[in-house]
Amino acid sequence: MRVFRIRLLLCYVRHMANNTYSQRVSRSVKNRAYLAGVTHKQIAEAIGRSANPTSQRMNGHAEFSLSELEVIAPLLGATPEELTSPAPASE
Repeated sequence: MRVFRIRLLLCYVRHMANNTYSQRVSRSVKNRAYLAGVTHKQIAEAIGRSANPTSQRMNGHAEFSLSELEVIAPLLGATPEELTSPAPASE
């Protein structure tokens, strides 16, 4: 029973880590898109996806692939690394 609880806890921790990463990247893409005047439709066209899968990525429910970020980054005036790096700490 104890092994099961540990495995369950590890699955939860992994899920939360991935979820946080997806949300951080999607927030970064959304913020930069807004500042650059780039629409969701333009992002969807650039990565070759329809509106629904792009919306899932933009809302943090699915992850952008590295190849998608490499296509999106120049549209937003950023690099893929800038889109995926943690936000600087607030002062």
